[in-house]
Amino acid sequence: MARVLTQRARRSLDVDSRAPLHWAAYKGFADTLRLLLVAGADLARGDREACTPLHWAAIRGNGEAVTLLLRARARPRPRGPAWCCATVQQRQYPAEWALTAHG
Repeated sequence: MARVLTQRARRSLDVDSRAPLHWAAYKGFADTLRLLLVAGADLARGDREACTPLHWAAIRGNGEAVTLLLRARARPRPRGPAWCCATVQQRQYPAEWALTAHG
């Protein structure tokens, strides 16, 4: 089951290159996040704007999603110079912003 889910998730990108993990993080669906993480979803995958699932969880203030992603070893800071435009506006990295803005 996990293999089928992972294969479908890799092919299931929306027009902005967001995967199911991005949407689960954005919506704060903790159980869905857990399922996708167990299935091997890519934590580092950026969307068209270079936002990772961690960025989206932080932008939306979904503390439980941020915690789950960080515990799964999501990187709080992006690998390269490109980072999500929403965090650039905040001038902070996603995990820092989530913790300061949403406690």
